[in-house]
Amino acid sequence: MKKQRAIQKNYMTTRSAIVLSLGMNLVLLLPFLMMLFFGDFVVFGYDPVIPAIDSLSSTMIMCSFFEYFTFLFLMFKFNFNILNRNIGIKKRTVTLILGAILGTLIFTLFLMASRFARYHVLGHVSLLSSPALLATFIFNFLFAVFVIFISQIIYLSQKQQQFVSQYEALETENIRIRYEALKNQVNPHFFFNALSILDSLVAIDQQKAQKFIQKFSLIFRYILHNKDVVTLNDELDFIYNFSDLMKIRYADGLKINFSIDEKYGSYLVVSLGLQTLVENAIKHNIISKQKPLLITIETTSDEMLIVSNNYQPKDVSQPCSGIGLKNLYEMYLLKWRKGILIENTETIFRVSLPLIKF
Repeated sequence: MKKQRAIQKNYMTTRSAIVLSLGMNLVLLLPFLMMLFFGDFVVFGYDPVIPAIDSLSSTMIMCSFFEYFTFLFLMFKFNFNILNRNIGIKKRTVTLILGAILGTLIFTLFLMASRFARYHVLGHVSLLSSPALLATFIFNFLFAVFVIFISQIIYLSQKQQQFVSQYEALETENIRIRYEALKNQVNPHFFFNALSILDSLVAIDQQKAQKFIQKFSLIFRYILHNKDVVTLNDELDFIYNFSDLMKIRYADGLKINFSIDEKYGSYLVVSLGLQTLVENAIKHNIISKQKPLLITIETTSDEMLIVSNNYQPKDVSQPCSGIGLKNLYEMYLLKWRKGILIENTETIFRVSLPLIKF
């Protein structure tokens, strides 16, 4: 399984600063200027010091919009730059507040200086008085505080998304590690059994032993190059060779029948799952010419793959840890959140595996 790196989108960019600055201008500043234009602030019990804008030029309106856009944009850029740094919360908070105060002061002085000539010509010298300067500073500072508030929301939202992405990445990596551990528990068990069979064949029939080695090499190549998940067709190609290998050892004592609908050939299964079930049946049941073991591998219309065998347990059963079926169950659970169904009666043992549509 290849590691997947979560792509974390950064919302604290220049583009975001531009969009937010325009939005704040339209939502906050433009209605303010429009109410001044219509002289409607008196409705709210406030008699404006600033005269109605009808006495000012349209250029003044455009300058105000551009000036506040520049102020908001620079404040957003400053906040984003601080929030993107890896510094402590206390230091970051103090820096943001001091930046808001200093930025507001500079902007207010620039704003008053840029309008001095125009107000002086129009005779509105009172607009440049200390109370007017203080009111303008407070108004601009509220803008700066609102910028900090919005920036913090974006920062916290982005951090939460980052934590979620990291958690999902860690969970995926944990599943991969557990899956590899489960798979590695299966393979040594298979090789140990295969070598035991080969050892017994060498003494009985060298020709069968040679054929066994050829089949075993094909199986070994598949296991070395296999993926965590394979198509049903690939797994069946493997299990055909595995079945031939087992039949070399047990001859007429073992029969394996296949009933597979071709339409499920591209469906996905856990690699080596069929081998685990066939090997499990061989390990725990009597196999002889008098009492042959019949294993059936078939697909059903409800997208299930069933492996069943006639149940004839050995008189002296080998120690059974159940690790094979347990591993297979956990593999399907980890990969697709789907379990397998195990049924055991007095006459038959059946395991149903879900087929996953690709």
